[in-house]
Amino acid sequence: MGTTYRYASPGLHRVLLRVFMVLPTVVAIGFAFTDLSVVGKIGVVGTAVAITVYWYHLLYLRTVCRLELTDTELHWWTPKRDGAIPLADVRGFCMESQNAVVNADGHPRLFVHADPMLPAFLDTLRQVAPHVEVDPCLLAALDERFARGSAVPA
Repeated sequence: MGTTYRYASPGLHRVLLRVFMVLPTVVAIGFAFTDLSVVGKIGVVGTAVAITVYWYHLLYLRTVCRLELTDTELHWWTPKRDGAIPLADVRGFCMESQNAVVNADGHPRLFVHADPMLPAFLDTLRQVAPHVEVDPCLLAALDERFARGSAVPA
């Protein structure tokens, strides 16, 4: 079979990764040279580290840039790791914070960037694995987002 979904703007994804990894550190360094107390400086640096770790975890390890569907598995790729989920374990796709989320038994939730090709991929997935639920709110949000003048590939 081999149906593949790729996020249409991998360059944008890389830019976002770099911004969210560097920005908190730059802000923390800027505050380190102000007249804050030692406790205030430690608080600012600690907050910057926490934000950086959060975005690293979310964007590098959990945000999927590519999905590939085979007859038995859903393969996924993030910038730093990849894996496969047996289709029998995939429970469904739902909407969360403007992204699709893959829910599977025994696997961490994966966030998928949405673009105009995602609905077609989800249709194929539902044909191959009818037990996989796709949240109607996700489909409605994707239809609304891409019907409002976004470029839809022909």
